[in-house]
Amino acid sequence: MIWAVFDRDEHPNVPQALDVCKATKVKVAFSDPCFELWLILHERDFDAPDGRHQVQAELAKTLKDYDPKGRKTTDCKRLMAKVNEAELRAEKQLARRQQEGEPPNRPFTTVFLLTREMRAAHEAYKAMIDEQ
Repeated sequence: MIWAVFDRDEHPNVPQALDVCKATKVKVAFSDPCFELWLILHERDFDAPDGRHQVQAELAKTLKDYDPKGRKTTDCKRLMAKVNEAELRAEKQLARRQQEGEPPNRPFTTVFLLTREMRAAHEAYKAMIDEQ
């Protein structure tokens, strides 16, 4: 299984990239406008159709250790404890965007599809090891 993880930012060829992924059966974890949206969803819902700089600024308000003008890092261990909540928020957010039309308007992310698949693969691996 191959995944492509990317975001909109200001990239002009996103529709073509999505088409290539679909044609080659590469799964996509995509965020529009930016990956930082996924991090915000670990803490709360977010539906403002802002650009990436506004979303990054919002993340800086949400996660005090995130610096959009610096290294753009945060305490991922703390976020891992909230990944289930982020997945549910992202899934509901995507459903709202899809109700509004196709292709979905921002903001939305499909990173939750990847994290769920990773967890399922990990659980399957653990079960296989336990059987041995």
